[in-house]
Amino acid sequence: GDEHMSNIGNKYKVGVLAIAAFALLVIGLVALGSFRYFKQAYGFMTIVTASVQGLEKGAKVKIKGVTVGSVSKIQLSPDMKQIYIFMKFDSDSFSKAAATPQVPGFKAMPRAEALEIFNEKVSEYVEKGLRCQLQYGDITGSMYVDLAMFDPKDYPPRDFDLPEEHPAYVPSIPSVTIGNIIDEIHHATQNVAKMDLQK
Repeated sequence: GDEHMSNIGNKYKVGVLAIAAFALLVIGLVALGSFRYFKQAYGFMTIVTASVQGLEKGAKVKIKGVTVGSVSKIQLSPDMKQIYIFMKFDSDSFSKAAATPQVPGFKAMPRAEALEIFNEKVSEYVEKGLRCQLQYGDITGSMYVDLAMFDPKDYPPRDFDLPEEHPAYVPSIPSVTIGNIIDEIHHATQNVAKMDLQK
């Protein structure tokens, strides 16, 4: 019994550590790629097949509830079966201390190089389980994108044709939709009704 619990705890810890490492990586690249380029440079995308009703351009991208970027573009794929969601990191979300290296003779890395490392690193994190998940931000049905680590065995990346010139790709996992929530509530109320009858 206890062993199982600690195992779940460890899995969770690994996930939290990995997402923290990912955030640090982004911060490090901000520092290396120098702040000026940051806004245009570090884009990434995900692909979903379900409706993105409630997700708008400018919607937030979050890590552990902290806004780290925003949705820059939402497009239908050529066959209209998939939806491309393009996002960008926002430099203001990361602490400035990390972004100005106090290194004598520090030279900012060329943008192309920083971008290449960023794309490579994102792929590594995707292998470890980095995923995007659309989530409802509030009762009005507006959505945001959550970045988190999941067990890659449970959520293997789905293969999609990526658009040309695409930014780093982070696979998505199914969202918790309002539909699911309503089903759950419906299910719960039915159970309550049954209980009263049995009394």
